Amino acid sequence: MTRREKMNEPILQNGSTNKINKSSPMPIYYQVYELIKEDILAKGLQEGDKLPSESEYLQVFGISRVTLRKSLELLEKERIITRAQGRGSFIHKLEQPIIHDFSLPTTQNRRMHQRNIEFDRKMVSLFKMQPSEKIQSLLKMGDEEHVYYLGRIFYYDDRPISFNESWMRGVFIPDFDQVFQKPYNLTETLDEQYDIEVNRIENTISAALPTEEEIEHLSIDYSTPLIVLTSLSLIHDGQPFEYSRTSWISSRMRFLISSDN
Repeated sequence: MTRREKMNEPILQNGSTNKINKSSPMPIYYQVYELIKEDILAKGLQEGDKLPSESEYLQVFGISRVTLRKSLELLEKERIITRAQGRGSFIHKLEQPIIHDFSLPTTQNRRMHQRNIEFDRKMVSLFKMQPSEKIQSLLKMGDEEHVYYLGRIFYYDDRPISFNESWMRGVFIPDFDQVFQKPYNLTETLDEQYDIEVNRIENTISAALPTEEEIEHLSIDYSTPLIVLTSLSLIHDGQPFEYSRTSWISSRMRFLISSDN
């Protein structure tokens, strides 16, 4: 079947309209957003292809025009479609998710640099604090030790893609809040200013819904699924130095884990 034939297939032909669950806690507009996105992928639509009209979608879903437009606004915000007044909605660009290769034996920034992927970053928080019991235990800290908390937003293609929080042992990085300056490259600062090199990183991957802070920093909906990467970084003699939590927008990120036999 050609792409043009696929475009002319009935909208959501596999009974997707029946997938709307009005008793679900997930808003109707978000369910419609997901269904339209599924339909776009199923038909293999490409950049510039035109979507069905609002009237056609209203007939299929049996929802209000206000609800439908909220769904289309979300698709446009995600850069899946673009809307032109009087002309309709068109496929903007279907992004391929970034692949984070865990098999590369380097830190995250160097991994991405090796694959010609560059992130912009914005620091939103940096201060010295007493650690929580969890952080103190993970970093095997003494009762009198403090940590530096660092919060950053990472951007790719001018859009937020992840929010990173780091807790670093202050005993290894005195006056870090004064030393760490633009362009906020953490790996370079630790290497050049403190001669700290991470020898090992223990990673854990999980799925989660966003916190209020992540919703704000990543400009996402409360129901947007995240991939959460927590990392414990060890330096010389196996001493824990940093605990970090990085929340990635799941639709824009994939993790590759390879192993040799």
